[in-house]
Parts: sequence; C-alpha cells; structure tokens
Amino acid sequence: MTKIYFSYKKSIIIFSVSVLLWVSIQTSWAQRRLLIFPMTNTVSFSPDTFEVRTRITFKNISETKHSYVWDRNITDLTNGWVSFVCDANNCWSSNASKSPKTLDLPPGGAGSLEVVMRPNHQAGQAQLELKMHEYGSNKNVQIVKLNFEAKKAVKEDNLNFKIFPNPATDYFQLEGEGIDKVMIYNIIGREVRSYKVTEGGKYAVNDLPEGIYIIRLINSNGLPVKTIRLSKSRIKA
Repeated sequence: MTKIYFSYKKSIIIFSVSVLLWVSIQTSWAQRRLLIFPMTNTVSFSPDTFEVRTRITFKNISETKHSYVWDRNITDLTNGWVSFVCDANNCWSSNASKSPKTLDLPPGGAGSLEVVMRPNHQAGQAQLELKMHEYGSNKNVQIVKLNFEAKKAVKEDNLNFKIFPNPATDYFQLEGEGIDKVMIYNIIGREVRSYKVTEGGKYAVNDLPEGIYIIRLINSNGLPVKTIRLSKSRIKA
C-alpha cells in the first residue's frame, strides 16, 4: 500500500511539473511578437568592392499592430569605412545610430532593412549589432550580430591567368590554375555574378548588358589573386 501511494504521489509531481513547463513555454511564445532573420552573419569581400549589403527580414507574429525601431551599435570599424542602414523609410546617414522613424507592421506583416558597408578600397573589418524592439519599450528585443571583412589580394607575381573570349557575348572561360571562384562586378563595383570554378567551365554573361565588367579571381583561401577587365558585347568577335 505504501509503495502504491508513493508511486501515485510521484506521478502527480511529474504531471504537475510537465503542466507548469508547458504553460511557461506557451506564455513565452505568446509574449514573443517579433521574428527576425538572420541572427548572425559574416560577409567577406574585396576592398575594391563599392559596397556590400546585408538584408535583415522581420515579421510581426502577433495578432495586433506594432511599431518597431532599430538601434545600431558599432563595436569595430576600420578607419575610412562607412556604414549606414536603409529601411522602408529611407537610407539614413552613417551618423544615425537609431531609427529616425518607426517601422509599422500589421498582424502577420513582414518587413526588411539593409545594413550597408563601404570599404573605400581599404582592407579591414567591421563588427556591429543591430537591435530591434518595440517603439517606446524594450519588449521583444531581437539582436542581430554582423561581421564584415575585406581581405587584401595576394601578390600577383608569376600569376598567369587569362579569360577568353574577350570581348565576350555568351560566356567566357578561364585559363590558369588555383582559382576557386570567379566573381563579376559592374563598372561601379556592384557584384552581378559569381561562379564556382570547374575544369573547362563556361561562365555565362549572355543576359548582362553591354559594357565593361571587372572579373575577380578568388583562390581557395577566399583571397582575390587577380582582377581582369572584360568587355561584354552583343556582337561576336
């Protein structure tokens, strides 16, 4: 009889703890009204890149309208680099560390913003935190951690690379060894294509507008080793 009583008492305790845990989880989820992605991100690029943009998306998962704001905290920024935030309202000054205007979301509504980094042809790094929360309070705080790094190119001594045909109409090919990736930038430094290098690979440019492009060759360590100008033409050479 005593053994049955203790077994019954133990079952009641386990059941009670389970109920409390379930209620706690449900309450926590009910109180959470903002989903955000990604929570962390690292971006590597060449110092010669005009700018890089990291997009942050967020969603109001509550059943009521809410207004949100962002705070930007830069913990590390290479001298000469410029960073700013673009949201649904505007692209704000690099001096803006807080949202000048709120981001209003209806129930189930989603939005996005971009953190922009311009290295101004200087190798270096930057680290920052972007905190989003409800306007006028610190409820539903979500913190995104971003890392940016621009690496110097290795010396180009004795590096013999060639792309052909140049001018190109439909595609180009690469001659040379030790290259892992081919990246294509337009004349203002914005990336328009990237390809994983394969033996005998053909890298399509047929849908790009006519003009001059910058081809950056990246080795297996993620470092740019050579930059080549490519002319894109509609007429085959």
